[in-house]
Amino acid sequence: MQRPDEHITHEILKSKGFPDKESRNALKEKMSKNTDNILGCLESVSSGFYKVSELKKIYNLCIDSKYIYQNTAFSAFETFLKEQGVFKKKVTLDFPNRKYTRYFPNEPNIYELALSINSEAFFSHYTAVHLHNLTIIFLKLYL
Repeated sequence: MQRPDEHITHEILKSKGFPDKESRNALKEKMSKNTDNILGCLESVSSGFYKVSELKKIYNLCIDSKYIYQNTAFSAFETFLKEQGVFKKKVTLDFPNRKYTRYFPNEPNIYELALSINSEAFFSHYTAVHLHNLTIIFLKLYL
């Protein structure tokens, strides 16, 4: 039996564009049928991590290719990719002037995070010495 407030909550969610249970199941089924095609679209990105912009391009490509429904939310696509093991860790770095979100297949270390922001980032001499376990001096990283 449905609680009185459950129906109201469902109607509010539906009016705001959230799919009902049948729609969510249809979205999942469509993505499951096209798993190989969706994962094939990801092969074009081989940097070891994914940026939001890259995933959104793939998301739009999957919509254009009819691998997923047009009304599929990006968050549902993101959840599907996580369930498929495409990425395990979503990291958001919130700086004063910009926000960076990256998706990593494994737990990233601080150096991988830095390189994901700027591919020209480099380590100081002290950091290189520390990476080789030759010192315990404080690390420096330049972006």
